[in-house]
Amino acid sequence: MEAQVGKPLKPVKKTLTNPNSEIVDQQPPSWSISFKTMIWQAHAPLNADRHKHSCGVLKIQSSEEKLVVAVGGSNKGNNILNSMETLMVTENDEVFADQWEFGPDPPVTIKDAASTTTAGKEELYIIGGTTNNGNSDSILKFHCSHNVMKCIWTIVDMELTTPSSRGLAIMMPSVPMGLRQYQNSRACDKGTAL
Repeated sequence: MEAQVGKPLKPVKKTLTNPNSEIVDQQPPSWSISFKTMIWQAHAPLNADRHKHSCGVLKIQSSEEKLVVAVGGSNKGNNILNSMETLMVTENDEVFADQWEFGPDPPVTIKDAASTTTAGKEELYIIGGTTNNGNSDSILKFHCSHNVMKCIWTIVDMELTTPSSRGLAIMMPSVPMGLRQYQNSRACDKGTAL
C-alpha cells in the first residue's frame, strides 16, 4: 500500500521562553504517518526550530493515549537544544489538540542521538548523540506512568563502550538462540555488538 499525503496545515507563529530556541515566523508543519492506514498527516509546527532531534512514540500506561516526542536537536544557529516537545494522539493516531507542548527537559543537552522504544512502547531511550562536550556515551530513559504530568527522565546506569552520534537503535524483543550463540562466539571476539 502506498502512503498518501493529507492536507497541510497553515504555519503558526509561536512565542518561546526557551533561550536555546530560535523563533521562526513561518515554520513548516510536522508530519506523521499512520502505519495502519499508510496515510501521512500534517500537524502543527514544532514550537522550537529544531533539526537533528530524536523522535519516538510512547504509550501512556493504563490509557489509550500515545505521546509523540521530539527531543533535543539543533536550531538554525546550530545551538544544541535542551528541550523536548510532545504531541498527544489516540491509539488510532488521531490528534487530541493539534499543538505541540514543551515537556520536561532531558537531563543533558543533546542532538544527533539514536532513539528507540521498548517493545510495548512504555519507555523511550535516547542513546549517544552529541553534547556541548562532544560525542556522548550516555543512555537516557523517558517514561510516563498513567498520565503526561508524571513523565520523567532518568540516566540509565549503563553507557556505550564508545561515545557515538548519528547512530541507529532498534529494540529487539528477543534474540533468537542461533544469533545469541553467534554473538557469544565470533562477534564478541571482534568487538562487534549485535
